[in-house]
Amino acid sequence: MENDLLQKELKRREEEKIRKQNKKNEPKFRDKNHPVLEFFLKIAKKYVSSDKFQNKYFTPFKVTEIGDGAYMISETYISNAYLFVGTHESLLIDTGYGLSGLRNVVSKITDKPLTVVLTHAHPFVSGGAGEFEKVYVHKNDLKNAKHISNFNINKYIYMILPFKSLFHLEDEGYVKEGTEFVALNKKKTKFDIGGRTIRIIHSPSHTSGSCCFKDSKTGIVVTGHVTSPLSLMIFPSASTMSEYSSVIAKLQNEIGEGENYSAYGLKPLQSTRTADLKELIDDAVVLGNSASLSRLIRVKFSDDKHRILVYFPSKVIRREFKERVKTMKLYK
Repeated sequence: MENDLLQKELKRREEEKIRKQNKKNEPKFRDKNHPVLEFFLKIAKKYVSSDKFQNKYFTPFKVTEIGDGAYMISETYISNAYLFVGTHESLLIDTGYGLSGLRNVVSKITDKPLTVVLTHAHPFVSGGAGEFEKVYVHKNDLKNAKHISNFNINKYIYMILPFKSLFHLEDEGYVKEGTEFVALNKKKTKFDIGGRTIRIIHSPSHTSGSCCFKDSKTGIVVTGHVTSPLSLMIFPSASTMSEYSSVIAKLQNEIGEGENYSAYGLKPLQSTRTADLKELIDDAVVLGNSASLSRLIRVKFSDDKHRILVYFPSKVIRREFKERVKTMKLYK
């Protein structure tokens, strides 16, 4: 009896072994013939490879008209530049993180004389400055602009970002040429480009030289990194939260019921969201008494998206941090 049970168990195991082996040798799902699936995959591949799809989603520079004679030029959906065309001249605000080709994009929109200005001097908005002969920046950011350009930071940004193959970019498709950075004239308050004026609003926050620009024709305010979804207030030249709160209050009056466009994102920040940002900053002012090195606040806004504010509680803390980093020989 026991012998029969043993033989039966051995037979069962052998059959199970054969079944598993046969299953292992079966063609995988992807190797089988699925006519319906192959039909839809063929259509999908054809659509994805079409010029319409590629130009919509995988063009290095996506141009969107955001107002009469006003354009947002988004560089691989990461960094935005803004072009305003007047009757006599045109004004380009920011130059992206440095992919080659921004100047060609601008020339396809307008052939009028061009003036280029930066909202601030960080590489994600100044990397493409080398395509233009002269670029204006606030005097407080002039030194940083020159350092960033000389160090060619945009080259390293270009190398680490994963968009090279996705957007079919060249092996060295970044801006290599240098430019002349010029400080904005202290007495100059606006650019008159014919039929519209772009007013300069000094807005020390993300950097001490940060500027916003308001277009008289559309009411659009370009804010760079002052009201971006990710507000980084951790750099040595950044303002305190109290100063930042005052800047946002001033911008609220400038924006009114209109829209403002930042260095990031394809959609504008509505005036109600600016009020939310002001409230977030005011909360940070209260938390600024903390002795911790840095703080991060994440708030869900009424547009169901999150805004992040990262900051050092005070300039005192930032200076202490700077000294500590100097001691570690990491800061020059």
